Amino acid sequence: MLVSAQQVAETLALLVPGFVLVKVFYFLGLQTKRSDAQWVIWSILASAPIAAATSYLTNGMGSLTTLTVSLLFAVTGGVVLSLAWGQLAAGRPDLLARELIRSWDVVLSPRQRWLQIELLDGRVFLGKQENIALSVDTDDLDMYLIETHQVTNGTFEAIQGVEGMLVRRADIRFIAVLNDPPTP
Repeated sequence: MLVSAQQVAETLALLVPGFVLVKVFYFLGLQTKRSDAQWVIWSILASAPIAAATSYLTNGMGSLTTLTVSLLFAVTGGVVLSLAWGQLAAGRPDLLARELIRSWDVVLSPRQRWLQIELLDGRVFLGKQENIALSVDTDDLDMYLIETHQVTNGTFEAIQGVEGMLVRRADIRFIAVLNDPPTP
């Protein structure tokens, strides 16, 4: 039995909104890597309630209207779920930590912190994290520090004329996360 173009279009109209909802949620809310199989399963699961709600609201309307409404549900649902996830993760950081892949993401991504970094060559720097690359985006992680200081024999001195410092994870021996900003 041959599959018709109409059947393919109907199948895509059923499944694409679920994929859109999941993508919006992962883009705005839970940013973590998923396998292709996980994307398919979560997309199918998300498609079912979207299809039910769309069918109820668009009973008898054209396929373009039905697709438009289902995509609106998907985007709105993804945004609402990501906002809810953000609130939940803020109140329960342990849930966020379970979903993130690497300690780098768990410790460094939630908020701006003061870090002391020792590089592989022995130099030590202190700075406030401005931007951190997340492992969901790249395997070549790095960070951008502002208000940078060089630490020598327990004292630190501001690096004059430097706005910030880009540090690759591959160049770091260790990172100390400080509770409070350093005092001179």
